[in-house]
Amino acid sequence: MKIPIYERRIERSTKAPGGVSNLSVNTAAWMAPGKALASVGNVLQKWGKEKAEMEAKTEAHNALRELRSNLDDDYRKQIKNVNPFDANNQINGLGPRLGLFEQSYNRILKSKSLSSSRAQNLFRSQGDTLWRTKLASFRTQNDKRITQFRKSAINQSASDHVNIATNINTNYEARLQSYLKLTGTNYRGRKVPGIYGTAEATLLYDSNTLKIRREKIFEDLFMGIGSQIVLQLAAPSEVFENFNEILEMDPLFKRVSKNLSAAKLEDLKWKLFTRGNKLETFKKKQQKKTDDALEKDNKNDYKLLWNLDNSEENIEKKREIIDRLRRLNWPNAKQNTIIESIENELDANDQNRSIFKSTEEGSDMGVMSLIRSYAMNDRLTWENLQDAKKHLTEADYSKALQIFRTERTAAQKINLDLFKAKFQKVEDIDKVLGEGVPILGDAPDVAFNDAKDKFLIYLRTNPTAGFKEINAEADKITKQAYKTFKIAIQPEIDDWVRRNKDKYGIPNLGDDPEENFTRYIQSRKYELLGSQQKKRVKNQLRELQILLKFMRIAEQGGVE
Repeated sequence: MKIPIYERRIERSTKAPGGVSNLSVNTAAWMAPGKALASVGNVLQKWGKEKAEMEAKTEAHNALRELRSNLDDDYRKQIKNVNPFDANNQINGLGPRLGLFEQSYNRILKSKSLSSSRAQNLFRSQGDTLWRTKLASFRTQNDKRITQFRKSAINQSASDHVNIATNINTNYEARLQSYLKLTGTNYRGRKVPGIYGTAEATLLYDSNTLKIRREKIFEDLFMGIGSQIVLQLAAPSEVFENFNEILEMDPLFKRVSKNLSAAKLEDLKWKLFTRGNKLETFKKKQQKKTDDALEKDNKNDYKLLWNLDNSEENIEKKREIIDRLRRLNWPNAKQNTIIESIENELDANDQNRSIFKSTEEGSDMGVMSLIRSYAMNDRLTWENLQDAKKHLTEADYSKALQIFRTERTAAQKINLDLFKAKFQKVEDIDKVLGEGVPILGDAPDVAFNDAKDKFLIYLRTNPTAGFKEINAEADKITKQAYKTFKIAIQPEIDDWVRRNKDKYGIPNLGDDPEENFTRYIQSRKYELLGSQQKKRVKNQLRELQILLKFMRIAEQGGVE
């Protein structure tokens, strides 16, 4: 292995120590790291400033958003305040107290959310303009509300004074004072501007509106007083017939009329007359309602007279009802007949209490069974009940009487339902005939109601009629109604025959028009008719068949 030999390349200096070196040094290389460090410091310083600016802008942005929200909330709340003056004081401030908008602005400006003077300045530059703009907008809207608020207050005051002045039952001096406040009329040396003559009214309304409102006051006063006077008149026509006398009925009424033109006075007199008619109609309607309610109560009490049993308690109640109905002079002749029969029953019941078996003796259960058997077979009569009295206690007799009444009620319902069914059948036939064949019109309804009335009258005038008797009477009433129908329908059939006998070459239909008409349709004459003529002939036949069908129903007393 060859060992390298070190060769010295720098000669030793022969000069004394401390002398000037002949070495050359690169200074740029030595300064580079320092410059690099200085550059980094500048970048960091710039970023710090930008970061602080961004933070200030963010804080200012958030603060402005909060301010907008607060301003909007206060705006909405106060613009809905029923008192616009209070709203004005809340927003604008009162005395040393700042308004709500400015309070919100100052509170946020001084809050910790704006952590630097830069953030405060940014917020201040926009926030001040923001709340002042909002304030101007609120003032514009709220001033309109203040104007309307005062107008409403004046109008309400006018309405209140009109009500006082027109109330003829109020102290006259109080009425006169309200009149003066409304009109501004001189009175005993005193002069008041009138409610629409004040400085405030002049400020709020234009001159034309004020003129209209002053005239309207006199019209309202005239109609208000006049309407109350009309209520005291025998008839509304007196407004025209005795107008001068009516004016003298109230001194303020007369005074008001002098402030109206002749044309306006005539117009208001007519309105007063019209209102009087309406008031009269209204009074009649109210009276009718009262009368109808009383009539309903009387009818209900009247029904109770035969629906209640003859227990000791109910007997007393029945007598009270009878006394009340007679005090009111309500019962007519037929109703009095029924009431007398009920009274006789009550008297007989009092007299016959000794007839009944005592509670100790008890009723003959065989008699009660017989009564129930009669009822089940629709044979229970009033006579059966009277014969059973002596075999029953008073309590059991009341039960037997209730069975009898239940049977009567059942008979009533059954026969009313039959009426409806029978007369409905007539209605159905009439409807089939169509509009071109007016035969009965409202006759079925009229007949049903007539039959119903006759039936109910029978029930009321015959309180002792049993199930069988009631059914017999209902059948009799129905047959009578259909006899009436037959009398009404026969001319219709005769007219039909007269109209159609020669119309299409139809021969005399004779006593059996339906049969003869049918034969005609099968004849050569019919075959020679055109299609439209044939159609008309068949329609005629259909009408005739329906008429004859109805006639058969009528002849059979509603049963086909």
